[in-house]
Amino acid sequence: MGVTDETPDTPSDAVDAALEADAVDSPLADALDPSTFDTLASHLVWRIGRANDESPVTVRVGLPSAAAAFADLPRLRTATETELREALDSGEVRVEWVSPKGRSS
Repeated sequence: MGVTDETPDTPSDAVDAALEADAVDSPLADALDPSTFDTLASHLVWRIGRANDESPVTVRVGLPSAAAAFADLPRLRTATETELREALDSGEVRVEWVSPKGRSS
């Protein structure tokens, strides 16, 4: 598959592309099972965007039980496909885990 400008169809396609591009450290890559990501993805809630034009592309992810907590966070504006690609290529993507309200992470 390699790295292309195409958006992967499934999470496992994204994992395959990252592994082929050596974007994942080798010990971790050995432990990854792409089908696990397909299963896990259906059980996650996420939002991708930027807080403002100067902020990094941010991926907020959490379990469905945390869905209400997303509303308490500062709003993210939608990032364009070009912004996402540039952030991925430069390694400047911020990932935030969102915990359910009333629980600490």
